[in-house]
Parts: sequence; C-alpha cells; structure tokens
Amino acid sequence: MQPLSTVLLLALLPSALSGQSNYAWWVTAQFEAKDTVIESIPVHEIDRTWAAASPLRESALGPAAFEPGESLKDHDAAFEIEGDFNRDGKRDKALVGVYRSAGGETGGFLLILTQDTTKRWTKAWLFKNPGGRFSALQTGNRGGLRWAFCLECDGACNVIPTRGAWRLECSNL
Repeated sequence: MQPLSTVLLLALLPSALSGQSNYAWWVTAQFEAKDTVIESIPVHEIDRTWAAASPLRESALGPAAFEPGESLKDHDAAFEIEGDFNRDGKRDKALVGVYRSAGGETGGFLLILTQDTTKRWTKAWLFKNPGGRFSALQTGNRGGLRWAFCLECDGACNVIPTRGAWRLECSNL
C-alpha cells in the first residue's frame, strides 16, 4: 500500500505540471481599464485622477465563468444592477469595474449613477478599492445593495444610502 503522501503527490502532479489550478475563476480573472467614457460620462469627471476605467462585462469572462454553478447568475450576482436604491423616486444604476490612474495605479470601483430629468445618467457616488480587480453586485433580502469581492465567501460591503450620500458597511474583508 502506498503512503498517503505519495498518493496525494501523484494525484496532484499532472495538474501542477500542466499549470492548471483549482482557483475559482473570479480569483484569477484579469480585467483591463481601457475606456475613457462610462455611460456618456468622461472618466476624468468620475475621478479626476483616472486615465481610463472600464465596467466589468460578462463578455470579457472566460469559459469557466459559465460552467454550471459558477456563473454570476448562479451566485445571485451581476456587474450592473438598476433600481431606486435610495428610494428618492429616481432610477439608479450601480456598476462595478476597474480603473487606471494617470500615475499608473490600478484598482476596482463601484459607481452609483442616478438618472436626471432628461434620463441621462449622472454620477451620484464613487467607491474605490485600490489594487482590487474582481467585484460584483448582489441585492439583499430587502432590496439593499451589496458590493461583493468573492462569490463564495462573506467578503462584502453593504451599500447604504444616507442623506445625499452613500456609505459602506463591510464584513470579513
């Protein structure tokens, strides 16, 4: 009978040699900030330090993100959600993405937009996650918004509207 360590080594060796790993797709996903406009808003008006930013899109995901049980939908998540999150009677849009500053710093962001009277999207609030890459949005039981950094763990922030502003209540980060 083979010692357990030898059996484990032989079982893991083929994937180690082929360069494959068993990480979830969102851990290894790569996104590039390349747009200069988001929802008709120049990125430098969203954040004056940004050179480029891009919303995350499912079309940029690899095949692993669409396997049964692995999709954003399977985790009740999305890269963009619309609703009236602050209950002011105006349509809001929350979207996540990545940015690159003029100085080369990169990170992730959550952008909250609201529709004005002409139905154009305007910036309501911006949260940045320096160095971050993947994130997604989820809605809570009572319609609240959550900014998640992992689809199978508790690392997330509740996005809370306050009088004319927004704040984050984060857990397990």
